[in-house]
Amino acid sequence: MKKYKIFILLTILCSVFIFSCNKSDNFNGLNGKEGGLYEVNTSAIIYNLGTQDSAYKIELKYFQGTGGNIKKIDIYQQFFTTDTANNDINSDVKFLKSVDLSTFTQPGFVNTSVSFNELAATTTINGDSIPKADTSLRSGFYWMLYYKAVLEDGREVTIDKNTIFVNAKFAGRYTVFKKEYYRIDVLRDDLDGSWQSVINVSALNATTYIIDGHIGPFPGAGRVIFSIVDDGSDILPISYFKTYEPFGSLTINGQPPINCSENAAFLSDVDCPNSNVVIRGVKDTLVMSFGYYTDNAGANTGPRQFYQKLVKI
Repeated sequence: MKKYKIFILLTILCSVFIFSCNKSDNFNGLNGKEGGLYEVNTSAIIYNLGTQDSAYKIELKYFQGTGGNIKKIDIYQQFFTTDTANNDINSDVKFLKSVDLSTFTQPGFVNTSVSFNELAATTTINGDSIPKADTSLRSGFYWMLYYKAVLEDGREVTIDKNTIFVNAKFAGRYTVFKKEYYRIDVLRDDLDGSWQSVINVSALNATTYIIDGHIGPFPGAGRVIFSIVDDGSDILPISYFKTYEPFGSLTINGQPPINCSENAAFLSDVDCPNSNVVIRGVKDTLVMSFGYYTDNAGANTGPRQFYQKLVKI
């Protein structure tokens, strides 16, 4: 029994010794004494069509002086899309660029940037270059950007933090082609002059969009967040969120939003059956009906309804 216990103890000690001798340098940046600690502060870049030359910023945080200093951070790219049968396809991982940190001796932040043209220039799938015009790619395409720190002593450190550079086809600037606002079933076209002539539709991801701030004739009214899933059809449905993280519960003028799919009885003036669609074309058109409901147990109780037809610029 005594010999058996000694054997077990030796086995444990050997296992610990072998593990410590074979420890990988890719320690995910968790051990500051070894150096190479860094963070990726830009997790997502929403790319709008027509901005191929635009530089989109990436922010990195690094921790020099905590061990072996970082000489540079290498950035790699991988492209993802679908084929004509909607099967997922992707490119190989390729080197994109380096961020030089060789002269930085104290912790801090460093910015770099990336553009569509820069990414597309060296992207191939099965040896074939992808189209260099963003409108020739299938909607929802994206790149993943991966990072690797190279230390002064030659070690390499990777962490499980990436950046997605994603296309959102329907983001952009839209002309307000038609507009209507109803307050408790009364058309208030006297407020038409308070509408914006151009509305900016921003993307939160490849399928989720936001109109932030000015809603209908009301500046600073809140947020309208909606989803468009592009399946290639000529007409696509628009669906609305009532809550969305990190914003939580959404409001318009401080009141809960209503939409045609859940609250059609309160939106009888804005033609719900023919609204809330994207009509694809040379210039995509968004037809939107939505609103909010005020309930204060008084004369002002009732729905506020918005209808807007937006044509992409």
